[in-house]
Formats: sequence, structure tokens, C-alpha cells
Amino acid sequence: MAVYDLSYQTYTGPRRGPVHRWLAIARFAWVEMLSRRVFAILFTLAWLQFIVRLALIYVLNTPLLKSMGFEALIGPLNEAISIDAAFFKSMIDWQLPFCFMFVFILGAGAISRDLAHNAIILYIVKPIGRYEYLLGKFATLFLLLLALSWLQTMALYFAQVLLAPETSAWRTEFWSQYFWLIFPITLYSVLLSASLSLLVLAFSSTARSGRYAGIAFLIYLIGAHTVIALLAELIGAIGPIQAHDWFGLSPLAIGYALGDWLFSQQAEVRPAAAWFGLALHWLVAGAILKWRLDGAARQGN
Repeated sequence: MAVYDLSYQTYTGPRRGPVHRWLAIARFAWVEMLSRRVFAILFTLAWLQFIVRLALIYVLNTPLLKSMGFEALIGPLNEAISIDAAFFKSMIDWQLPFCFMFVFILGAGAISRDLAHNAIILYIVKPIGRYEYLLGKFATLFLLLLALSWLQTMALYFAQVLLAPETSAWRTEFWSQYFWLIFPITLYSVLLSASLSLLVLAFSSTARSGRYAGIAFLIYLIGAHTVIALLAELIGAIGPIQAHDWFGLSPLAIGYALGDWLFSQQAEVRPAAAWFGLALHWLVAGAILKWRLDGAARQGN
């Protein structure tokens, strides 16, 4: 007796144009995600850091503590917490564990489940083509990760701008000292979100089991960093290649190195090596996705 996956159902809603129809894939994935209690709890916890930092910004920029009689805490708080580039970069960095969780849980089975049930042929026909299918899967993860990184960090940034006293540097020297933070916050969040989404989709397309794809994804992230650390230790510098430049091949090191460079902080890996490693990972992941989707499309013909 044949057993069918009941999660695949005929779409009976209104038809949309070619620019927007691939968004249906992401929209229904989010609806399914939030309908599960585990995902809803995890998504709520992912906003906890934002709430704590927003409260800190409010306390540091308003006379709340003074009005409540806690003037003694104002000095130590100002010394311990500085609202600068490091504050916003650490916000994105501390959101990465939640990004990894959603990438592992939601992304590992994004394509592998469709491969297991030969469901890609249901997508790769009109009105949705194979690249629209891939774009929908990518948007499912990419936009979610942006909400956890860029959206929250930019909300904190504008909260600081609006709440800063008239005499603070955030008001008097805003254009020269702090306006530039908009660009690293945006670029860092986009690069991390796009890289994680592409990598996990590439691994998801190579297996028919989301569990195996997710495990392979985690093994690659951790294993690649470990192997490259040993490689850098054994080989070291070769001509223009410095020892730490080998970490430009590690996805974990690439992300942190680009973040340090974008926020004008000291990075162990030179920017050229990090950008090369990022482009290499994107090209390989894109080639794998094209190869697997082309193969699935040929099977459906």
C-alpha cells in the first residue's frame, strides 16, 4: 500500500504574478513553523536579547535610574556598557546561535524532504520554475535570519539615536562618528544570513534525509575549522599567504573576520582572504544547488 506525505496539498488560493509567486513557498513555511510550539518558543527566545539591550539603551539615555533613587548605578553602568560599534556587532554575534538553530531545524530538510518524496517535480512546472523554487527556499531562511540579526540591530540603533540626550555624542557628532554604523550592520547581517542559507540548502539538496543533511552541515562547519587550524599550524606562511589566511577557507572564521573588518576592529584573517573564501563557498554552494535541481527536473521529465 502506497504511503503519501499529507503535507503536500493542492494550492487553491489566488494566483499571483511571476515576481511574487515564489514568496508563497516562504510564507507557508513560516506559517507551518509558527504553528509548532517548539518553533514559536524558540522564535520568542530569539527576541530576548533585543529586549534586554533595548532596556539598557533606555536606562543609559534617560533619567530613569536617577528618578528611582539609583544614582549610584549610573556611573558603573556607563563604564561597563558603551553604545558603540562593538555593542551592535556583539548584538549580531550573539544572535548567531539562534540563527544556527533555525538553519539546522528549518533549512536542513527544506530540499531533502522534497527529494525524498519526488515533490520537486510538483514545483518545477509552470507557474513556478526551478529557480523560483530555489528563490522561495532561500527567502524562507534568509528573511528569517535577517529578522533575527539586521532588523533587531537596526531597531536598537534607531532607538539609541532617538533616546540619546541632546548633549551626547550621538546627537552632536552623529554624522561623523555613528552614522556609518548603518552600513556594517546591514552588510554583516546580509552576508551572514545569505551564507548560512546557501550552505544549508546546498547540504539539504545532497541528501534525502533532513537529519543527515543537518548533521553533515554541522560536521562541515566544525570540521572545516578544525582541519584548517591544523593546516595553518603545519604549513604556515607560503609566500604572500600568511598562516592565518588559511582560515579564509573556514566558514566560521570568514564570518567573524568580515564582521571585525566591517566594524573597524582587528581581525586575524586579512580581508582579501576572507572575501575569497566567502566567494568560493557561494560559488560551490550555487553549483551544487544547480546540479541537484537540474537532476531532479530531468527525473520529472
